[in-house]
Amino acid sequence: ETYVSFFYLLHLDCKFKNNNKGFSLVELIVVIAIMAVLVGTLAPAYLRYIEKSNIQKDVDTLYKIQDALKLEYASGEYTQESLLNDVFGASATNNMIDMRVKGEFVLQVNKDGTVQKVWGRNTFVPGDFTYDAVESAGIDAASIASGKKIKLFKSKALKKAISNSSSNGYKFITMNLSDDGEIKVWIGSRSENNGKHSKNSLPDSRFAVGEMVYN
Repeated sequence: ETYVSFFYLLHLDCKFKNNNKGFSLVELIVVIAIMAVLVGTLAPAYLRYIEKSNIQKDVDTLYKIQDALKLEYASGEYTQESLLNDVFGASATNNMIDMRVKGEFVLQVNKDGTVQKVWGRNTFVPGDFTYDAVESAGIDAASIASGKKIKLFKSKALKKAISNSSSNGYKFITMNLSDDGEIKVWIGSRSENNGKHSKNSLPDSRFAVGEMVYN
């Protein structure tokens, strides 16, 4: 009986191996087609989710910069005039109006999402208004001060807006100081029209924080 059982099991094993030929070409094609449909359906939704997340992160970064600038202005011994003269190299009372109405550059944002110092606008060293604010916002101010570009913004929307509105491939993080000391921050050009930002300077209002500065 033992020998009979052994040969019977061996017979079944061989039969199973002979029938186990794997997937046919048609079956493989069907599986690949199903996977392609799933990827084609889910991938766009996933990419939209990633982009929406990146846009929110970029806006949050601007809010952090704005809050840091506000805190630095509130905690420091700054006035509108001293901020203009000491930080942005302005002069005379006319430039006070320039600050309130047109805004001043804080950092340069390139179309690849990197950020760098705006040369000649301020010294950008520890103890300076902009440097300390940027550092307290969690941005690598030391690398920026050394002339390096750092990756800060990720969304395609922002990169596209910069590319479409700039022939030279960059815009600025710009701050505006109002009469009552309120700081507004946006990415774009200097504002105009009595303190409001032109839509042409960056055609995407999501990248303006604080009081809306677009027409």
